[in-house]
Amino acid sequence: MAVAGFQIGIEVEMFLSFKKALGHTESGLDLDAFAAELMTSYNKKPDSSLTKMVVDLAKKTIARSEWTLTYDNTMEPPGEEESIHYPLEIVSPVLEYKTGFHWSRAVTQLWDCIKMDCDIYTNKHCSTHVHISPLNKGPWDMPSLKSICRSIIHFEEAFEIIIPTTRRENWYCINNRLGSPFLAGKSDQECFRMIEDCSDFASLIRLMQGQLSLRQRAWNFLNLRPGRIGTIEFRQAPGVIDASGCLGWVELGVSFVQSATQRGSAESLQKFERTVEGLKTFIDAAFVPGMNQPELLTSVFENKSGGLKPTIQVEDIISLEP
Repeated sequence: MAVAGFQIGIEVEMFLSFKKALGHTESGLDLDAFAAELMTSYNKKPDSSLTKMVVDLAKKTIARSEWTLTYDNTMEPPGEEESIHYPLEIVSPVLEYKTGFHWSRAVTQLWDCIKMDCDIYTNKHCSTHVHISPLNKGPWDMPSLKSICRSIIHFEEAFEIIIPTTRRENWYCINNRLGSPFLAGKSDQECFRMIEDCSDFASLIRLMQGQLSLRQRAWNFLNLRPGRIGTIEFRQAPGVIDASGCLGWVELGVSFVQSATQRGSAESLQKFERTVEGLKTFIDAAFVPGMNQPELLTSVFENKSGGLKPTIQVEDIISLEP
């Protein structure tokens, strides 16, 4: 696939409360009222370049051109600290990741505005998800998808080091190899052969997911099914409390996919160690001036090295039968 860029979507889970000094009416508000007041405050900001915000807590129709405040029931019931915060998920509009368009500015603006109004808190149950699809709005092609799948298998130990411990052995982002009864226990080369043998989207999705009903994998391919949004979803990133954290995980997911489409053959992958250092070299090799922002990755790679074999909790194995 010739890399002209990507369309991306970002979902960030967090707990919010209004800053006390701003005079918001928070006492006694339910989640709907809190979200409505936050949306109103955001949309009144004087910066005319801001993308508007809407509220859709039930996820009936997530806007593709506006920021959306919604709710995800995977956020655990609040503990003592979270009880003074409102659980919300912020979903981005569709953003373009391409040369000359700095998607990161829109994300930074969003975070700056939220931090003006709110205190932000996350816990181990919060996460950040990144959706990635081709820029031309067409479907992924099979050679690119197979290259991405091989790269995911090859670098799984590097990602295990990079992600926080709360995202390891986490049921909502199970390692793709361990989460698939077809791939579990197989060598890289055996996995690569099985990937290559897939003749259509359905067989590749089933191989990488293990089941066609569970999206809870490190990399979710279920949105490639007919009638869905056509994205690959990176799910291993943790919840974040500022723009810097968000930007780093998004850049990681997208730049990894970018390099995988170009260097994800079995032969090419052998040139890169399966470690954090190898992953960084792999991503750097696809650098495109004006499109990639490697400086955003500093917080992701800082003080990280080596690799760690992924594991899975015994109780999760129950649901992994083919």
